[in-house]
Amino acid sequence: MEKAFRMISVISLGAGVQSSTKALKAAHHELGRLPDFALFADTQSEPASVYRWLDWLEKQLPYPVIRVTHGNLGRDLTQTRVSKEGRRYWTNFIPFFCADETGKKVGIFPRKCTSDYKIRVMIRYLRTQVDLKPWRARFRSELKAYAAFRRAERSAKRDKTAMPKFPQEAWDAMQADSLVEQWIGISTDEADRMKRSQEPWIRHRWPLIEQGTSRAQCVTWMVDKGYPKPPRSACKFCPYHSDEEWLRLKQDEPDDFAEAVAIERAAAAAAAAAKDASTFRRPFLHASCVPLGEVPFEKLVAERKDAKTRQADLFSEDCEGMCGV
Repeated sequence: MEKAFRMISVISLGAGVQSSTKALKAAHHELGRLPDFALFADTQSEPASVYRWLDWLEKQLPYPVIRVTHGNLGRDLTQTRVSKEGRRYWTNFIPFFCADETGKKVGIFPRKCTSDYKIRVMIRYLRTQVDLKPWRARFRSELKAYAAFRRAERSAKRDKTAMPKFPQEAWDAMQADSLVEQWIGISTDEADRMKRSQEPWIRHRWPLIEQGTSRAQCVTWMVDKGYPKPPRSACKFCPYHSDEEWLRLKQDEPDDFAEAVAIERAAAAAAAAAKDASTFRRPFLHASCVPLGEVPFEKLVAERKDAKTRQADLFSEDCEGMCGV
């Protein structure tokens, strides 16, 4: 059945090996027709190695790369704001580990960086590239069914009741005539990260999954084509860094490591300045709740060189398929 609306194809771009392989495979015409463009959501807080890689990668691609941003995430983490009532508050965006005023670790902050600085900024840009009005008119009844489901879903989560039934038929109809096909670089060994789009007019595609490609096969493909090894794609101050990654950043990109140390310190000061004594939690970038500049990464890595456990694994703790895809 011929689509009623023209669909554009867009690659979600990052600097990781899966994302780079996906983008370069498209350039080699191994994923079907070329995408219309690639989209990189820039937090303005990646390590310098990531921006160097993206500058290089852009020159290898026969389709345009669009960089969009919600702002500087690192700077936003260090700001206090004032509400309409005159109350000072601090807004956190990343999953800082947190401790109470006695220094006891008490949990981890919710993560908003992926949604606010990656997914939403991409969706906002994609809205400017399509004509939503006639599409919404065509799928008025399906959109009503989906909106009712989302309201019921929010209520169920809030009230901890049974989840409503997903309107599969309505969703399938909208996805079959979507306006955007978004290519996401998830490999077979992380297929559990596959998620449907947040917008019914955007359809997700996972080219590496389609081809049965693992991360190791991505590395092999890059090597066989003579491409250099890409860096990991994550903000320089991501709390999900393993000790090995923190040590690499400290040794290989000391300026970025120093900035992460400074951001942690400034975020802690901003949180303290806006604190409510009953709910105050001090943010830390390392799971030990020790200031980043004082963590003995050399010792930790040496002691656990052969251990299987790590602070976190970026493949399982990646940013909803948007960091490094």
